[in-house]
Amino acid sequence: MITISTCISFTIINKPNKIERMKINRLFLMLVALFVCQTLVAQRNVLDAYKELQKYDKNLDYYKLFKKGNDWKTTSNADYEMSATVDFKNGYIEIDDDGTGGGTVNVQVVLFRTIDKRELIGVTTHRIFDGDFAGATYDFWKSTDSGWKNVTKEVLPTNFNYTNFCTQKIANVDAGFEKDINYRILLPQHGTTAKLYLSDALMMKQSDCERNNIDKSECELVELLQNNSYEYVELIWDKDNTRFKLGKGIENKQ
Repeated sequence: MITISTCISFTIINKPNKIERMKINRLFLMLVALFVCQTLVAQRNVLDAYKELQKYDKNLDYYKLFKKGNDWKTTSNADYEMSATVDFKNGYIEIDDDGTGGGTVNVQVVLFRTIDKRELIGVTTHRIFDGDFAGATYDFWKSTDSGWKNVTKEVLPTNFNYTNFCTQKIANVDAGFEKDINYRILLPQHGTTAKLYLSDALMMKQSDCERNNIDKSECELVELLQNNSYEYVELIWDKDNTRFKLGKGIENKQ
């Protein structure tokens, strides 16, 4: 095998003629091109990852993406063609499915690069039906030599709970209250900072309070959070440690 150092040594010692120099240059360019091609093949783009993750995520499997002219499309759950956002530059895919008009399903898929040159993919869904929150899911997948691995627990902070959203300090976490609280994550199209939101479960708890279906202490927590909460808490991407860190709380500007 001819290495670059061999080529350089050969050039200095044997003083090749013009034809030999052209051959050496051509070989060098071929080696560079091979290296570049291998690098490009190794790194998936966000659409590659989306397609590979369809066998792991039923939402991605349902919303199959296809190109029509210059636009990306998918099929609504109401069985009509609709537009989708596929942003290769920022590693971002988003689908907003209004269905028949009674509700919305939002799907986000975002590509993050890790320090070891692997792909980390965030996948979130958010459902609202008839104006009421119906659920949110979030998963993070990392590429490995044997396929995709779900690393949600390793990637997200382990210490967040409803107290992180309160502008007033809360001394103790009510475990019973916390288990009923869901969270949703808004992934970034630009930059790497995500947003962590309390789900609309608080609205359901408020309704229970009005009907006296839950105890007084929980109702007091509901009132405290509704009147003294951040709109969301930042999730700061820490590439060196392949995880998100809790950032500051951001208040509603309205």
